Amino acid sequence: MKQKQILAIAIITLMICSGCEKDPDTPSVDLSANAVGLYSGTWVVVGLGQVSGTCLVNKVSSTSVNLIITAGGQTMPTSPEVSLSDGGGGMITLTASDSECTTNGYVINKTLSLTLKCGVITETFTGTKP
Repeated sequence: MKQKQILAIAIITLMICSGCEKDPDTPSVDLSANAVGLYSGTWVVVGLGQVSGTCLVNKVSSTSVNLIITAGGQTMPTSPEVSLSDGGGGMITLTASDSECTTNGYVINKTLSLTLKCGVITETFTGTKP
């Protein structure tokens, strides 16, 4: 009888402990909450010059966003999904790549810094949000 009680207590304890374990696929914080917004600043096309513009960062999930870029009065189609990760010290890093282009950048405080590379063309953006 005593062994059954000990076994029952062990099973209950195991169930409680495993129920409290965090799901490794679920982030503990919504990284997109600090990244979303409309950033106004300057787009620089390396070797060609610079224009004023914006980058609208829209939430897709807690760890991904997409970008709508406006430069020199032209709005580009919505970007593919850009992944977010915690860069430490309040920094959120942005990364995406496919066979043609890469996107790398970060948000810290209310400043967005991006580098977009498509083939031989490299564009950079630095902007702030209110």
